[in-house]
Amino acid sequence: MKTGTKLGILALAVALATGALWAHQLRQVDIPDDRTAFVIAFLAAAALGVSALVKGAGWIGRVAAVLAIVIGSFLPFTIAISRQEVAANGIQVGQT
Repeated sequence: MKTGTKLGILALAVALATGALWAHQLRQVDIPDDRTAFVIAFLAAAALGVSALVKGAGWIGRVAAVLAIVIGSFLPFTIAISRQEVAANGIQVGQT
Protein backbone atom coordinates (compact mmCIF):
# COMPACT_ATOMS: atom_id res chain seq x y z
CA MET A 1 0.00 0.00 0.00
CA LYS A 2 1.34 3.42 -0.96
CA THR A 3 2.31 5.94 1.70
CA GLY A 4 -0.15 8.45 0.24
CA THR A 5 -2.98 5.95 0.55
CA LYS A 6 -2.15 5.33 4.20
CA LEU A 7 -2.04 9.07 4.83
CA GLY A 8 -5.39 9.53 3.08
CA ILE A 9 -7.05 6.86 5.18
CA LEU A 10 -5.48 8.31 8.34
CA ALA A 11 -6.69 11.79 7.35
CA LEU A 12 -10.23 10.53 6.88
CA ALA A 13 -10.12 8.69 10.21
CA VAL A 14 -9.01 11.87 12.01
CA ALA A 15 -11.69 13.93 10.25
CA LEU A 16 -14.45 11.44 11.04
CA ALA A 17 -13.39 10.99 14.67
CA THR A 18 -13.22 14.74 15.20
CA GLY A 19 -16.55 15.19 13.43
CA ALA A 20 -18.14 12.50 15.59
CA LEU A 21 -16.86 14.18 18.75
CA TRP A 22 -18.14 17.56 17.50
CA ALA A 23 -21.57 16.03 16.74
CA HIS A 24 -21.64 14.47 20.21
CA GLN A 25 -20.88 17.87 21.76
CA LEU A 26 -23.69 19.40 19.68
CA ARG A 27 -26.19 16.78 20.82
CA GLN A 28 -25.22 17.35 24.45
CA VAL A 29 -25.47 21.13 23.95
CA ASP A 30 -21.97 21.30 25.39
CA ILE A 31 -19.97 23.14 22.74
CA PRO A 32 -16.83 24.58 24.32
CA ASP A 33 -16.34 28.33 24.27
CA ASP A 34 -12.77 27.81 23.07
CA ARG A 35 -12.99 25.72 19.91
CA THR A 36 -9.26 25.84 19.19
CA ALA A 37 -8.70 22.11 19.75
CA PHE A 38 -11.47 21.22 17.28
CA VAL A 39 -10.15 23.66 14.69
CA ILE A 40 -6.63 22.27 15.04
CA ALA A 41 -7.86 18.67 14.72
CA PHE A 42 -9.96 19.46 11.65
CA LEU A 43 -7.12 21.39 10.01
CA ALA A 44 -4.72 18.53 10.80
CA ALA A 45 -7.06 16.15 8.98
CA ALA A 46 -7.17 18.51 5.99
CA ALA A 47 -3.37 18.86 6.02
CA LEU A 48 -2.96 15.08 6.13
CA GLY A 49 -5.34 14.84 3.18
CA VAL A 50 -3.31 17.33 1.18
CA SER A 51 -0.06 15.52 2.02
CA ALA A 52 -1.64 12.24 0.93
CA LEU A 53 -2.42 13.74 -2.47
CA VAL A 54 1.10 15.16 -2.73
CA LYS A 55 2.69 11.80 -1.81
CA GLY A 56 0.72 10.02 -4.51
CA ALA A 57 -2.12 7.92 -3.21
CA GLY A 58 -4.04 5.17 -4.92
CA TRP A 59 -7.68 5.79 -5.80
CA ILE A 60 -8.91 4.76 -2.34
CA GLY A 61 -6.39 7.07 -0.72
CA ARG A 62 -7.33 9.94 -3.05
CA VAL A 63 -11.03 9.57 -2.26
CA ALA A 64 -10.29 9.41 1.47
CA ALA A 65 -7.96 12.40 1.22
CA VAL A 66 -10.49 14.55 -0.65
CA LEU A 67 -13.21 13.67 1.87
CA ALA A 68 -10.83 14.51 4.72
CA ILE A 69 -10.01 17.87 3.12
CA VAL A 70 -13.71 18.71 2.72
CA ILE A 71 -14.65 17.59 6.23
CA GLY A 72 -11.53 19.11 7.78
CA SER A 73 -12.11 22.48 6.14
CA PHE A 74 -15.79 22.82 6.97
CA LEU A 75 -15.71 23.83 10.66
CA PRO A 76 -12.74 26.19 10.43
CA PHE A 77 -14.34 27.84 7.39
CA THR A 78 -17.71 28.29 9.10
CA ILE A 79 -16.07 29.68 12.23
CA ALA A 80 -14.04 32.10 10.14
CA ILE A 81 -17.03 33.51 8.28
CA SER A 82 -19.57 33.62 11.10
CA ARG A 83 -18.24 35.50 14.08
CA GLN A 84 -21.09 35.45 16.58
CA GLU A 85 -21.04 37.86 19.44
CA VAL A 86 -23.52 38.14 22.28
CA ALA A 87 -25.07 41.57 22.47
CA ALA A 88 -24.79 43.33 25.82
CA ASN A 89 -28.44 44.32 25.67
CA GLY A 90 -29.75 40.99 24.40
CA ILE A 91 -32.89 39.29 25.68
CA GLN A 92 -32.24 37.44 28.92
CA VAL A 93 -33.90 34.23 30.11
CA GLY A 94 -37.38 34.99 31.43
CA GLN A 95 -37.81 38.25 29.52
CA THR A 96 -40.44 38.70 26.85
